[in-house]
Parts: sequence; C-alpha cells; structure tokens
Amino acid sequence: AALAAALGDFLTRLHAVPPAHARAAGVPSLDLWRDRFRGLIAECAPLLGPRSRAWLESTTKRFLAEGGMAGAPRVLVHGDIAAAHLLLDRDGAVAGVIDFGDAMVADPALDFGGLLLAYGWPFTEQVLGAYGGLVDPHLRRRARFYVDVVPLFLVQFGRLFGEGEHRAGLRQFAARAAAAERAGGPRV
Repeated sequence: AALAAALGDFLTRLHAVPPAHARAAGVPSLDLWRDRFRGLIAECAPLLGPRSRAWLESTTKRFLAEGGMAGAPRVLVHGDIAAAHLLLDRDGAVAGVIDFGDAMVADPALDFGGLLLAYGWPFTEQVLGAYGGLVDPHLRRRARFYVDVVPLFLVQFGRLFGEGEHRAGLRQFAARAAAAERAGGPRV
C-alpha cells in the first residue's frame, strides 16, 4: 500500500507538469495512435502468423470502435514505467525513478499500462486510488490496450536489430491469440 501511494504521488506530480513546460524543454508531444501505434501495427502485422494477426486486428478494431484514444488527456508521461525503472530503498519505499528517455507529452494511461504490465490490476488500482490526477472514464481501457500490444515493440526491435526479441514478440502474440481463442474472445 505504501509503494502504491508513493507511485500515485509520483505520477500525480509528473502528470501535473504543464505540457508547455515539457515541450519547451524539448520533450516530444505525441498522439500515440497517429504517431506510434497505427504505423507500428501496420509494420508488424504482416510478420505475424495468421492467428496472431487476426487477434491483433480484432483487438485493434475493438479498441478503435470503443473510442480509441479520442479525448485522452495529454500530460507529461514517463513513457516506460517498469519495475526495473523504480528504485526502492531497503524499506521498500520509492527512492527514485530512472530512465526518462521515453518521456513525452501523451496519454497518462501509458504510464498506468506500464504498472499494469509489471504488477497487474490490483496494484495498479491501488496506485489509481492514490493518484491525484484526472482518471477519465476510458483510462483503464486505453491502459489495457497498451499492454495488449506491447509485443509490437519486441517484434519491431528484433526486426531492426536482429535480436531475439523478434521471436519473443511473435511468441507473445501467439500466446495472446491462443488465450483469446480459449476464452472465446480477443482479450488476453
């Protein structure tokens, strides 16, 4: 609970930085759908197997039908919240947050998606309970989408740099598609 409260406070303060100040400091401003996900999906979908591609298309179609990223607030986000970027002291309190290389003015759901991926919904809900920023009605849906499509980054990275991440991304998509098939729908 203390860690969730500390992360809620951190994200409250980070997301409260005026976007104009962040842009003036050289932080890019992105529409995550237009500037990142639309092209990434188009680039990676042909590399997927038929079931994985069908799952990605279904997930994307549903996401867009539910509103996509329309109306998402635009705030300064860390952009890569992950367990490895959270430094804790011996008592488990947040001692720091590192690796702001992906910081941008974008949808705050991206940071909550990082927490969701690393820690699951119960912990992410605790952080949201301690968060003093705007929790719009579609934040959770967008955070879930960001987690669903994380393997895109592995596929792209591996394709560009010839690393094993490419295969790991393909396996993750195959696992998502198989899980959705067993569950009778496109969810992971």
